[in-house]
Amino acid sequence: MKRYLEFASGQDTEQGSESLCLVLDTSPSMEFSDFEPTRLQGAVQAALALMGAKRNQSPSDRIGVVGFNGTARVIHPMVNVCEGFRSVKRALENIDTSSFTDITCGLRKAERLLRGGTGCREFGVLQPIIEFFMDDREDVPAEDEEGLSRRI
Repeated sequence: MKRYLEFASGQDTEQGSESLCLVLDTSPSMEFSDFEPTRLQGAVQAALALMGAKRNQSPSDRIGVVGFNGTARVIHPMVNVCEGFRSVKRALENIDTSSFTDITCGLRKAERLLRGGTGCREFGVLQPIIEFFMDDREDVPAEDEEGLSRRI
């Protein structure tokens, strides 16, 4: 996790603040305990560590959370990383799992959250970022992830 945090928190932000959308896999495979206590808890711990680094290094950044399995939902809307830290942390700690994995629906929901009324354009943020926290098990074939990522 240390190398990931160094990478994620050290991204070039010369263009200005970031709108960061954390996208967490909430499919049943995330309950596997091959990572103690579970894969999901490992993803939550990594997300919280990244948020802590952002809060200390880039206090003007914004953050939001999307959960995906067979469908996607906004777990927490975009907020300033400092002002919304506690509420985002609470939302992350209360995530549950269900259904199956469809990464495309998670990516689409993240795109809508970043482009929506509380996303990057309204606040003048120049660089939208999507960070995925997931295992490598996709139960549904992806439709057009590459085309969707080009639009973002």
